[in-house]
Amino acid sequence: MTYVLSDATERLDRDVVWQFLSTAAYWGRWRSRADVE
Repeated sequence: MTYVLSDATERLDRDVVWQFLSTAAYWGRWRSRADVE
């Protein structure tokens, strides 16, 4: 498996990030979608 580390925001899949933060990350559930964006 290949990993790519980048700080470029245009490379983020915001739907995947939102899905993780809103369901799986107990520390991120209080954030709104607007906060994530």
